Amino acid sequence: RQLRRHVPQVLGGQDPRAEGSRGQMNRRASRILTVCAGAWLLVIWGHSCLPAAQSGAESGALLVVVQDLLPRMTDHVLRKCAHFAEYAVLGALTAAALRTSAHFSWPRALLPGPFAALCDETIQLFVPGRSGQIADVWLDTAGYLTGALLTLLIFRLCRKQPKA
Repeated sequence: RQLRRHVPQVLGGQDPRAEGSRGQMNRRASRILTVCAGAWLLVIWGHSCLPAAQSGAESGALLVVVQDLLPRMTDHVLRKCAHFAEYAVLGALTAAALRTSAHFSWPRALLPGPFAALCDETIQLFVPGRSGQIADVWLDTAGYLTGALLTLLIFRLCRKQPKA
C-alpha cells in the first residue's frame, strides 16, 4: 500500500492506474504504438531480405523521382538517407510507445535501435548479393537515436505548455 502512494511521485505523476480513463487511453496508445513499431521493424527487415538486384531496382526507381527535385542525388547517398530515415521512424515510434506507458526508462527507449540495426545488418550477410556493413549499423543507430530523442523532446515541450 505504501508503494502505491509513491508510484505517482516516482513516475512524475503519470500513474495510469490513478488517472482512470486517461490512463486507459495511455495504455491503449502505448499498445498501438508498440504494434506500429514492431510492424515497421518487420518492414525494415523485410527490405533487408531482398536480393541485391531487387533492392537495387527499388532504389533506382526512387532515385529517378528524387533526382527531379535534387538533380545531384546519387544512389549511394539515397540509400544512406533511407537507412537513416527508416530508423528515425522506428526510434520515434518506439520512444512514443514507451513514453505513453507507465514503464518509461532511458535504456528501454534507446537500446532497441542499436540491437535492431545489428540484426538488420546480420540478416544481410545471408542474402544473395548483399553484405552487412558496420558503417550502416552506426548510421541506423544514429537515425534511431535522432528519431527517439526528437520524439522525447516533443513530448517534453508539449508537457511544459501552460494550460490556458
